[in-house]
Amino acid sequence: MNYYTKLKTLYYGIPFQYVNFLLFYTGSMELKDIGLTLANIRKKVNMSAYELSLRIEKDETYINKFEKGKVNATLKTILMICEVLNISPTELFKTE
Repeated sequence: MNYYTKLKTLYYGIPFQYVNFLLFYTGSMELKDIGLTLANIRKKVNMSAYELSLRIEKDETYINKFEKGKVNATLKTILMICEVLNISPTELFKTE
């Protein structure tokens, strides 16, 4: 079962393990760090911001703003991004 499907089947839309995950990982990171990680992973798999935006049904400017730390993403969007990039959410929130 992919991340998006897991998300759709949950009570109130957010599973307990994802809430804990987000509280743990995002507490020590800034948006620009998450965005930079996303940009690096996206480039590593040779995907443009435009292609990613099409696959998650968002505007390309949204991806660019997210990668620069200018906008927040919903849990649903984060899970969709991870599914398209074939990564787990923990990879997106890793600190180096």
